[in-house]
Amino acid sequence: MARVEVLLEKIQQAKAAVTKAAHILGMEVKDSASGGLIQTILAQAFRGELTDDFREAVKNWKTLSLEERKKFIFTLPEEEQQKALYADEFPLEPAEQLLQRIREERAKREQEKKTARARKRRTQSQPLKLME
Repeated sequence: MARVEVLLEKIQQAKAAVTKAAHILGMEVKDSASGGLIQTILAQAFRGELTDDFREAVKNWKTLSLEERKKFIFTLPEEEQQKALYADEFPLEPAEQLLQRIREERAKREQEKKTARARKRRTQSQPLKLME
């Protein structure tokens, strides 16, 4: 029974995520169970409509206010964000650099997971010390 409750909770979380994504994209969710929203998102992505504002911001970086720039710098590594705010151009990262950064971040997360699992196993395998 607990397993079913966990799965139902995950379904509710997924529905909430779909609704939130639809809201962000300015879409209406009529039936979150249908694939209509996913098809719409994929179609917009294929046409480049999901990145219109970003591409426009990159072109007009010099004319954007700091508040407008802050909307787009979250994609950059933290150490680059402050520089980008005051730069004359948006610092576009070459694809190979971006892929390398993604690989490094993924490897770091995996290492952290392994460390956490090993730590958990150690604490579970240690016998309880009773008070003397």
